[in-house]
Amino acid sequence: MMTKEEFVRRLRVELEGHPRGDEIVAEYADYMEQKHRDLLLVGNNEFEAEALVISQLEDPKTIARHYSSGLNSTKEFSKVLLINYLLFVIGLLLTSIYTLYQTTVVSQLWFYLVGQKWFILVGYCLLWACIGFSIGKKFGFKGRELHKRIFRFSLIPNYLLMLLVLYLEPIQHWFNPLLTPEFVIMCVIVTLLFYPISKISFKMGILKGI
Repeated sequence: MMTKEEFVRRLRVELEGHPRGDEIVAEYADYMEQKHRDLLLVGNNEFEAEALVISQLEDPKTIARHYSSGLNSTKEFSKVLLINYLLFVIGLLLTSIYTLYQTTVVSQLWFYLVGQKWFILVGYCLLWACIGFSIGKKFGFKGRELHKRIFRFSLIPNYLLMLLVLYLEPIQHWFNPLLTPEFVIMCVIVTLLFYPISKISFKMGILKGI
């Protein structure tokens, strides 16, 4: 049977490299000591109390896997936010430079992207579908909260920009070459569908990962 000391030693090895490894090990060590004292007070001997404490805990490798999964989900959250905001900032910078300076290179790039606007819209939609699928496949049902968090924070600038373009004339002037009626309507529809599309993809990812 594994002793408390051996459990702590194995848990420390499994959590090696984790940024909160020492803190997690200390929490488990304190919990086991407290639980051990409580079991002694109700009449168990040392051997029985220690055996009960260990039996009520998961294997150190399993515990470390849970914490590593949480760490991976945090990295995934940061990575997706960074990609989305980076695309958003690049688009705004390009639009601003084109509006204010209209240099030859920027103008050529701007009008090329305008010509590809439908492909860009579809590509961005597919990006969110892929994000949902990858989260579902990698984290399974446990990724549901991560999926919600990503969309809650990532789509704020998208919805904000959509409202600004729809209701502020100066912003409309910036994006004038893009703002054909059919493209505006499609952008609004697709933006509203980002979450449902990604949620369906998320469920497909779960099924794929099973």
